[in-house]
Amino acid sequence: MSQELFRAPTRSSATCAGAGHGHHLGSAGFGGICGSSIATTATFAKVAYPSMKRFGYSTPGAGVVAGGGTLGIMIPPSTIMVIYGVFTETNIGKLFAAGILPGILGAACSAWPSST
Repeated sequence: MSQELFRAPTRSSATCAGAGHGHHLGSAGFGGICGSSIATTATFAKVAYPSMKRFGYSTPGAGVVAGGGTLGIMIPPSTIMVIYGVFTETNIGKLFAAGILPGILGAACSAWPSST
C-alpha cells in the first residue's frame, strides 16, 4: 500500500521534482493511516528513496524523506496526539479536529512546486 501511495502522485510528473512531490503527498497519506512519524519515515525511506535516486536525487535527498516523515505526527490519528491528550486530560477528538487543517496545509506546502 505504501508503494501505491508514493506512485500515484509521481505518475503525474515523471521528473525529479515529481518524485519529491509524490513522496510528500504519499507521506501525508501514510501518516494519516498509521499515525506515526517514525513508521512513516522508515517506510518511505525504504519505498521512495530508491526511486528518488533513480530520478537523480543526490544522497542529501534523504532530507526530503525526513521532512515528509514529520507529516505523520500532524495528521490525525496521530499517536502523539493521543499520548498528549491522555497526559493533559484534553479531549482527543478536539485534538484530532485541530490537527486536520495544519496537517493538510503542511502536506500541501511541502509538496508545492518550487520556482527554483
